[in-house]
Amino acid sequence: MLAAHLRQARGACGLTYDELSTQAGVSPATLKRAASTAGRVAPRRVVERYAGACGSPGRPAEELVASAVRLWKRARYAEARPGRNYEHPRPEYIHDWRDYSGRLRDLHACAGLPSAQDLEDRAGGMGLLPHSTAHRIVIARSVPTTVQQLESFLRACEEFPSQYVLWRGALAKCLAGGSPTSFDLRREQVPARTDDRRRPVLAMAG
Repeated sequence: MLAAHLRQARGACGLTYDELSTQAGVSPATLKRAASTAGRVAPRRVVERYAGACGSPGRPAEELVASAVRLWKRARYAEARPGRNYEHPRPEYIHDWRDYSGRLRDLHACAGLPSAQDLEDRAGGMGLLPHSTAHRIVIARSVPTTVQQLESFLRACEEFPSQYVLWRGALAKCLAGGSPTSFDLRREQVPARTDDRRRPVLAMAG
C-alpha cells in the first residue's frame, strides 16, 4: 500500500524521478526503491520527502505526507511482525508490569519502530527520554515509572493525546501493585548463562 501510494502521488503530480529528486533532495535511485515493493521498507525521512515533493494546490503536501507516514508505519510493522494484525494497544486492559511493558512495545511497533535516538529526539526536550533509557524500554529491560517519562515515551511514539489518560491509569495500577524490579518484563524467558543463573534485576527507567 505504501509503494502504491507513493507511485500514485508521483503520477498525479506528473514529475519524473529526476525532477522529484530535485524537489525532495534525495537521489532518483533512492526514490525509486522507496516506491518499489521489493526490498526493505524505506526510511521514514525518504518517504516524507518523496510524498512532500509530490504536493500540489489540489493535493497539499501535508496531506500526502500524513497519509504516507500512516502507511509507512503499517509497512514497518508488517516487516517486523509478519503475519500479525496491525492493532493499536489498549492501555485500559493493562493489569501488571508485564502487560504494561508489552503494550508499550506494541505502541513502539505501531509507530514504525523508531530508533532509540529518534525516540529521544521526539520526546519533547533534553533529558526527558535519554536514548539509552528508550532502548531499555523497547527491549523489555525497563519501563517508565513516572508520568513525565511515560508521556515522553508516548509523545515519541506519536500516541493520540486522547489516550494519555488511559496510559496514566495503567501506570497507576501497576505502581499500586509494587515495584517493576520484582518482575521479568519480557514475554519469553531468556535462558540464563551457565556462568550466571541468577535472575536478572530489571532497572527502572530513569
